[in-house]
Amino acid sequence: MEKTDFTLPIELKQHTPILHFQHEQDGAGLRATELKPKLDRLLHQIMDVPDKWLVGGGHNGIKALDYKLKIRCTKVKDYVVASSIPRFVREEFQRTGVDFISGAPYFADNEPIKNKKLDDARRGRMMDNIQLEFFSFHIPLVEKIKEWLPVLLAYENFGLRQSKGFGGFFPNDSSINDFETALKKHPTFNGVKSNQPIALHYQVRGDFKSAFKKIDEEYKILKSGLAKEPSQMEEYFDEQCAIDWEKPTIKRELVKGRGEPRQPEYIKDTKVKYIRALLGVAELYEFPRDNKEKIMIKSNNIERFRSPITFKVFNETIYLIWRKIPPEIYDTTFTFTNRRGKSISINTPPQYPYKDDPKKEFSLEDFLLNHVDSKWNELKK
Repeated sequence: MEKTDFTLPIELKQHTPILHFQHEQDGAGLRATELKPKLDRLLHQIMDVPDKWLVGGGHNGIKALDYKLKIRCTKVKDYVVASSIPRFVREEFQRTGVDFISGAPYFADNEPIKNKKLDDARRGRMMDNIQLEFFSFHIPLVEKIKEWLPVLLAYENFGLRQSKGFGGFFPNDSSINDFETALKKHPTFNGVKSNQPIALHYQVRGDFKSAFKKIDEEYKILKSGLAKEPSQMEEYFDEQCAIDWEKPTIKRELVKGRGEPRQPEYIKDTKVKYIRALLGVAELYEFPRDNKEKIMIKSNNIERFRSPITFKVFNETIYLIWRKIPPEIYDTTFTFTNRRGKSISINTPPQYPYKDDPKKEFSLEDFLLNHVDSKWNELKK
């Protein structure tokens, strides 16, 4: 596209693969139908948008802005993506030339891969020559897009599993200073005082596969724990709030023995709480060592809750960004059901859970700054 006052061509670099529902389609990449609503929402956040810039019905209550966006790119490579790929499958992939990412922070589709049903497995796509073409008759709007698009791309990912680092893009030929400057400018951080942390960052060696392994490891340690590393959420709530996390109760009541709960309701229990929900609600928990038991999770009040932690990847640097947890996730009831149809109910922690300071709200920032790997460094406003 030739640059005029009404146009804005921008070339992007893709930093991590993007996951899509329709991964088998040629157009399963960065899409204008996702990028434009996010950019519209950001522009509404940072200014009172003039009525003459508005058009159409908008998306999710956000009125659309009067500009056109086209995206052109070249497909580079598709990867089979899973958190765990057995060794014998990896060896076969290597023999047959199938590109894959194992150890990724993506916890679905493992069964199709183990059973070699690759048509049912999710794929991540990398692209090159990504050209954005903006057009609007409102010249000041074009200037706003030029100013704020890098801010959006520094803060947001695209496609599926956005919070785990998939679908990361940024303007081509940008430096890490450009990225950090854009991130700090996001309106989410307007209330943060100067020289206060807004994110954490970690340096890895290698490509996005190395970054994904670190993201997967760090997130598991924070939320659920690993074989040799206990859940940091479990330790934090035990020490700071005298609250036990839910896993032992779920296992005792729904997995062990006959899976017949002795106590079906823990709603009023002040000791046991569904702690992991504060870092994102899962659809199910699996207990592979206990007859591969699967526990379904449901709430009448919360349909979806995105993790308040987002990982961004820029070249060889991972950024961990946290958002404020919405109040509706606190002290709400979740039902856990096993394959026999037996259930128990457990509430999430209260918004003010601290045993020594009942007026203090749960601080995700305090938790993260004190419980991530010590090699993560603070990025300050």
